[in-house]
Amino acid sequence: MLKRTNGVKIKINQERGDDVVPRCLNCGNETSFVSSSIQSGTPWMSSKDSSVAAHFADGQVRHVENHGAPHDITNEAFQRPESYFDTCHQCGSTNLQWP
Repeated sequence: MLKRTNGVKIKINQERGDDVVPRCLNCGNETSFVSSSIQSGTPWMSSKDSSVAAHFADGQVRHVENHGAPHDITNEAFQRPESYFDTCHQCGSTNLQWP
């Protein structure tokens, strides 16, 4: 589930059984993505103007950073990352491929 750390970062301690890692077709990034549909409540904390950022590793979402989004949206984004994370955090491209 969700665990609050450092006031902003939400650590996810739940394993998913399926491979959910997207890939940016522009720069090849497979680790860090943001949601364009959830605008940042604290834009000075997130370089891509999103309230949630996901970090992927080993075929799963490893944690979601929350920058002012309601916690239920953060949890929903973790459960269904393909519905939320649509922008590469490295280059800003929306040209992503999901498995």
